[in-house]
Amino acid sequence: MPPAQDGRDRSPTLGTALRPLRDCARDGADEVLSHLPDLGDRELQSAVDAYLDQVADLLREVDASASEVADRLDLATPSKAAPEPTARPTASAGGRPRASRETAR
Repeated sequence: MPPAQDGRDRSPTLGTALRPLRDCARDGADEVLSHLPDLGDRELQSAVDAYLDQVADLLREVDASASEVADRLDLATPSKAAPEPTARPTASAGGRPRASRETAR
């Protein structure tokens, strides 16, 4: 049986949902560059280094693109206005306005 709906929208906005992708891509780019292997063969080393640089660049681009899309979506999403506070009554329970201390003297 599905859970009862309480009227609140629990689904995150798409901009919010992109945050883990941005974080993962940023962390992945840093991690790829921190694990450069030393192969010993100059040509092979150059090829592996170039490949890892391209992978890091790709992950940085995914991060930048996801950030841009998330920012655009957050700007396009109308913000939910906070509910207006209820007005406090100025009259006492009897229906007449309360007298302040200064006017009661």
